[in-house]
Amino acid sequence: GPLSLGLLVALGMARKLRPALLLAALAAALAPLAGYAYIGWKAFHRGGVVWDTLEPSLRSVLGHVSGERYRHFLGYFAPSEEHRAQLARAGYPLLLLGLGLMLAAGARARTAAARILWASLLVAAGAVTYHAFHYGVLDPAPYFLPAIVLGLLAAAPLVAESLAAARRPVALASAVVMAVAVGALVVPWIRDTLERRQYVVSFDRVVRSMWSSVPSDTAIVLWPDDRYIRLIEYQVLRHEKPALTVVDPEMLADDAPRARFMARFGVDPLEGLIVPQIPPGSPGEQEAIERVLVQKVRHINDHTRVPVILFDLKKPAVRRLAKPWE
Repeated sequence: GPLSLGLLVALGMARKLRPALLLAALAAALAPLAGYAYIGWKAFHRGGVVWDTLEPSLRSVLGHVSGERYRHFLGYFAPSEEHRAQLARAGYPLLLLGLGLMLAAGARARTAAARILWASLLVAAGAVTYHAFHYGVLDPAPYFLPAIVLGLLAAAPLVAESLAAARRPVALASAVVMAVAVGALVVPWIRDTLERRQYVVSFDRVVRSMWSSVPSDTAIVLWPDDRYIRLIEYQVLRHEKPALTVVDPEMLADDAPRARFMARFGVDPLEGLIVPQIPPGSPGEQEAIERVLVQKVRHINDHTRVPVILFDLKKPAVRRLAKPWE
């Protein structure tokens, strides 16, 4: 929004804001927005992989593309310890550096167009930063990346000027100091990236091992984790164990997945369960979620005839739950 507004103002001041240009911009904007049309099409033509909560209705499509289901995360900041450390090591330093560089570039701008440019970038980065600090997911670090990237754009003209004036001792010293400072900030980021790569490879190896231990016969596989989609990926792309129904039990709290589960197994996964209303981000929230999750898993196992297998990456372990009559 701020970037588009800044561009419109700059074009208007330069007397280049013509109808043909606006029509071309509108046509270009429709290309990425067509992705929303595909989501709408998938809602009414199910098949393959579709997000569990997506229903064949306009209201559901609008709620999906607007992120309505995540509204309860707005208004607080509660990162996990891992993400707090990640942001402190590599996020906040680069973010503050970038915002500072944008302020400096705006203050040094000599033309109206340049001032509009840096003001637009600063407002956009500020808006992203404000949102990230008010989005209470456990893993907020990636949401700061657009602001960091916009901020580091401001380093380019300063570096170019320093290199152009490198013959002067003061300019050369400034360039060296800046290079050392950026290097000191980038090294932790590279280290985090390498650690993340090692984690992803290890994670995939463990998940594959656990998946291979699950019998191929008809069963319900419960994995209370957003990454349950990895198992569905194995089923769809590798054609492995198609008889298994892979479910994240937390998703069954939504109407659409709950109705599909009831239609397939004849059991309401929430029947008789009392779900406490806990304000997001309040103390004890995660413990309460865990308690309800345990009750939900037990209820599903006790009221379905097919085997129920718990896929628990925390241990890690795969175990078939005993039925009450066994």
